Amino acid sequence: MLTNAKGAKIPDNLKQEVILIKLKSIYEDTYNLSGARILYNGATVGSGILTTAGITGSATFATVSPNVIDGQLGDLTSQMSLQINPDNTVNVLPSMLNPGNSFGTLANDGACTYNPATKTFTLHYKYYNGSGNLRHIDEVMVGQ
Repeated sequence: MLTNAKGAKIPDNLKQEVILIKLKSIYEDTYNLSGARILYNGATVGSGILTTAGITGSATFATVSPNVIDGQLGDLTSQMSLQINPDNTVNVLPSMLNPGNSFGTLANDGACTYNPATKTFTLHYKYYNGSGNLRHIDEVMVGQ
């Protein structure tokens, strides 16, 4: 209960105040994206590469928790979550904020790291599309 505030008068009829506090991760930011998405003919690397698509643009990542952010998967409309560990390794996970707009098979597919000095994520991850075909992403995300 507030009864006094330096420099402000608090009316007697206001005995409670609601203050909304929004958590913001230090990783929440808009990131510039670059990299490649490799589309395979089937569920394995052995099925051969169908095509490769470049990744460009930018994406905004929102706070899930102090060490988890959620945003755009590559240059797609799908979402993903990034969990940053104390040693600056990163776990690529299905979206925690938009699980219905994510791939349940999303996972690391190589070393994934965060460089706090340059605000850069270097990611290697994979998912399987609706037809069960493997998609591998090599992506660099640099914070603005």
